[in-house]
Amino acid sequence: MAQLSTIISSILRDMILAQHEANMYAITLSESYRKNGRTENFPLPSIALGEMDLEFRYGVKDVSVQTEQFEINYPELKKNAKELSMQLARVIVSSVVSSVMSDSVGTEGGKEHLINQLSQEEGLRRRFCSYLSRKLLQSMQTDFSSLINEDGTLNADILTKNTVRTGETEFLNHKDLDELLQEKGGDQFRGKAKADMEAAILGIMPQLVKDINFKRKRIYPSMDVIVSSDELAKMPEECIHTFHFKVTPRNLNLNLTDEGNDEINK
Repeated sequence: MAQLSTIISSILRDMILAQHEANMYAITLSESYRKNGRTENFPLPSIALGEMDLEFRYGVKDVSVQTEQFEINYPELKKNAKELSMQLARVIVSSVVSSVMSDSVGTEGGKEHLINQLSQEEGLRRRFCSYLSRKLLQSMQTDFSSLINEDGTLNADILTKNTVRTGETEFLNHKDLDELLQEKGGDQFRGKAKADMEAAILGIMPQLVKDINFKRKRIYPSMDVIVSSDELAKMPEECIHTFHFKVTPRNLNLNLTDEGNDEINK
């Protein structure tokens, strides 16, 4: 006896893995092709599964089964990520401006530097924070898989590293700050500003992530079924159903990695 959802997912999984294994085997032939001069320029063989019509018969054993599953609440994740990136952007700007201004930075040679402008012009500060926020959000999106812990909470260490890296790349290494920071000591002064920024981020991070959790529980109805011919022969005909579905492999995700295979086999 098995669950109908398990049977269907196994079929789809095996189709994906079959395509993947065939393509991986084809890639291993590339070395042989290169060694043989006559086949060096031949295209590698590849396998493409065509459209399939599948049909099997099953008997319903139990329909009262419920399956409990946990999933990431992506709408909530998107909403919180945008808010969080803006909060962190403000921390970065405030920290760097405060750190540089504490060294009595003013206008140099009659030219007003970015730090002065950010400290005095609210409109420019908002626009620059929005810019940093977008960069932070992009950084978070590329690391979503490792950014979220198994219990649905945010990994504060990874988020801190991403934030510091983005702040350094997009702000401390900003071309409009090069001349100013060189005049104030170059890399040493930039290092101090980075340390102050990291300290500010570390100080506020626990408060920002403490109540965030993206994990939610879903209860799905499930169906226990019988598919073996011996057991189906013992059941009344009216209790036996036929399941027919069409699969188009080109719509399936074939870009599997070893990590992806581990996820499928869980």
